[in-house]
Amino acid sequence: MPFPSSGCETCKIRRIKCDETQPVCRKCIRAHRVCRGMGSGPSSYVVHSENSYASGQHKRPRGPRSIRKTDGASSLATSSQPPPAGVDLKALAIAEYLKNHLVIPKETPSILRSTDGDLLPIWTAKGEHPILDHAVSAIALALFSRLHNYPPAVTEASLEYDRLLPIVRESMPTLDGGNIDSYLLAVFFMSRYEDAVHIPELSPANGSVESKCNKYTSFSHHDGALAVLKMWKEHLSHHQPVSNVIKHTRRGLIRSALLRKTALPECLINGAAFGERGIDLEYDNIVVRLVHVRERLAVLLKHAGAGEINCHARTTALEALDSETQSIDKALQDMTTHFPSTWSYKRHTRPVSTHSYPTQDFFQSVVYSYSNVMYAGVWNLYFATRMLINNTRLDILETTKFTPYDQTLGCSSVLNSIANDLASSLPYCFGKFRVIQTQNSLEDVVAEVEGANFEFNVVRTAAWPLTIASGLGYLDQEQKSWFQALLLRIGKLSGFGSLESVGSRGGLNL
Repeated sequence: MPFPSSGCETCKIRRIKCDETQPVCRKCIRAHRVCRGMGSGPSSYVVHSENSYASGQHKRPRGPRSIRKTDGASSLATSSQPPPAGVDLKALAIAEYLKNHLVIPKETPSILRSTDGDLLPIWTAKGEHPILDHAVSAIALALFSRLHNYPPAVTEASLEYDRLLPIVRESMPTLDGGNIDSYLLAVFFMSRYEDAVHIPELSPANGSVESKCNKYTSFSHHDGALAVLKMWKEHLSHHQPVSNVIKHTRRGLIRSALLRKTALPECLINGAAFGERGIDLEYDNIVVRLVHVRERLAVLLKHAGAGEINCHARTTALEALDSETQSIDKALQDMTTHFPSTWSYKRHTRPVSTHSYPTQDFFQSVVYSYSNVMYAGVWNLYFATRMLINNTRLDILETTKFTPYDQTLGCSSVLNSIANDLASSLPYCFGKFRVIQTQNSLEDVVAEVEGANFEFNVVRTAAWPLTIASGLGYLDQEQKSWFQALLLRIGKLSGFGSLESVGSRGGLNL
């Protein structure tokens, strides 16, 4: 039973005495916990602001204190104002990062979960742990600097990152079952740090942005995580069960391989060995097959360009890849028959508007609604994966000589149709409309919502699908431009320079 005190909700649940520091208690800061605030009202996530009053430097003025947010939302808003005098910048940045980026809704389907959601249980349990402290501090300060236009924060972030690097290097030879999760988490947040501070490289010749090279500094950290997973699989997996960190790290590496058109090591191919089950395992098998098709196609084109393969062998290999791609596409469609009914969506048509489409928030009049925004994330993932499959097939068909035109046209039509599905799903994710059920009408009424803020839990369900859609070479240009503009917006609002770069520079070359 929680203590009957005016302390924060987190300390009550932990059954410890809260120091009742406003707006966030020191015990939650020291324990790396999300402080849920004081009072008897609804719980809310509040910023760990160690200001001059809370630290005892100044006497708090008489009168009511400022009101905390109690809506529980983690909306992404930017401000150019510096933190108040006396505020602990690192504590403030970490608190904002925990609040906006690491609070994962319980209803999130497991297929959408990733490494960042694994931090809090491990970080909290370990208490003082430099490798995680520096890693989280670096990404939190980097994002704080971008979101609030506050350069001193990025300087602090760089210092934290520099302190982290030697710890990571020294830890590598001593990895075992007790510290491998912490190490992988640190590498993950190092990668996120690089994504946050990413700036497109300028070509010295003409000043143009080299955006289609698909090279990011974070890829070097992906390679480091890959080496650790190989070590775990070959030496530790026989006596250490797979953890969520290991499972989710592998998911991230599969995405990296899709972008880079590289192969997965043999030891990482079997998703079941890394804890994937049910629908998650079905999807895992599909994307692993797609990784290998894209890698084999890239190698084939390289050899063909160098004259290292004859025309007959080239044609035979391309036909085999085309057949495999069609099989992958069918497997992905079959997977949706196993989705729970609660994940399904409804199709609506917006009222006739004087505005022509596409608009900033709506690509077309047709929109999809869901019972939960996290379920929209599953369908976004499905739509984007099918788009990548069909774009890859178009690559194969365009490379194959004498391909019947109707095959190419049919595949292109499928690609653009699925892109329309994704475009119809995204407005609901970003809260751009609501569905009003009426008794006197056969159809629900779709009402546009003005001024809706993006929330990071929503951004995480859309960032990867938009990254894919923004880089597809065979997608209709109007659709592609709309996806890129939306990715640019969420890149700016979430603070990740890599997303902003992809959205503003024409997308990756997928």
